[in-house]
Amino acid sequence: AETFEKIKRESKSAFGTEGVFIEKFLQHPRHIEFQILGDGKGKVIHFFERECSIQRRNQKLIEEAPSVFLDKRLRSKMADKAVRLGKYLKYEGLATVEFLVDQNKRFYFLEVNPRIQVEHPVTELITNTDLVAWQIRIAQGEKLALKQKDIRRNGWAVEFRINAEDPIGFTPCFGKIVNYCLPEGKGIEVHSAYNKGKQVLSYFDSLILKLVVWTENREKGIKRARRALKELKIEGLKTLIPLYAVILENQDFIEGKTQTSFLRENKDIFDKIPKNNGQEEIEEDIKEKDIALLAASIYQQAKEQREPNRINKWQLAQRLSLIDYEAEIER
Repeated sequence: AETFEKIKRESKSAFGTEGVFIEKFLQHPRHIEFQILGDGKGKVIHFFERECSIQRRNQKLIEEAPSVFLDKRLRSKMADKAVRLGKYLKYEGLATVEFLVDQNKRFYFLEVNPRIQVEHPVTELITNTDLVAWQIRIAQGEKLALKQKDIRRNGWAVEFRINAEDPIGFTPCFGKIVNYCLPEGKGIEVHSAYNKGKQVLSYFDSLILKLVVWTENREKGIKRARRALKELKIEGLKTLIPLYAVILENQDFIEGKTQTSFLRENKDIFDKIPKNNGQEEIEEDIKEKDIALLAASIYQQAKEQREPNRINKWQLAQRLSLIDYEAEIER
């Protein structure tokens, strides 16, 4: 009661009214959203759900489809509400209708994101549909030829947002990517605009790439995701790669027991993250020939720039990897 009165006074001071909006408290809710597509004339279909419960600061980190939490009845009911909303709005293009779902499987409308979203690849993979292409076709005035019965689910997919952040505190980490190795193989996709040598700047979002994994079921998918994360190497700055590696070993995650407070309530996850994430010391195993060639290279560059050029261990390793020894010796 005391808090309520205090909020009323703050509201009166800030907005000139004592009106207070009260929200229902949801304990351990899940964030589950439905992808819809409309033609602007009242026809709307859905592409099933994505679960985005693992978050930090209410921002999504891991998205998977389908959700292990939804049963057939609840999935159908939520999808129907999302489609009905799209029809009422005569929505045109792609949108995501987002919900919070409590422990008793009661769901509550959260918001509509009227655009393509970062996590759309998981929906594309489980429905075998090019959502981006359909967005463009609808924008060009094309009729929505797809019918709901045409949209079928196949397998399980997950997406990891690989951000340039320190997973201990999620502070942004910017700088140069000095090593960049991507995983390959069946059911693995990487969406990125970065590569080795590129700078991650402070002016933009910290997202470096999206790692997307698809397979027949969630159990196999977790195993494939573990392998993909082991093969993914981004060095020179800290990323969320080791955080996801630990999450994939967490028993609650394996059993599908996730909610929006997952990271806050599983603080032991952060204790298992290596301290030297992405910034390991380079082993110095440099031959005399390497040193001589590198010295000549640095001297030539310094001479051309008319100023000394400092070099750190990462730059040294990168340059050594690029040296064509035979050409250098001949020159």
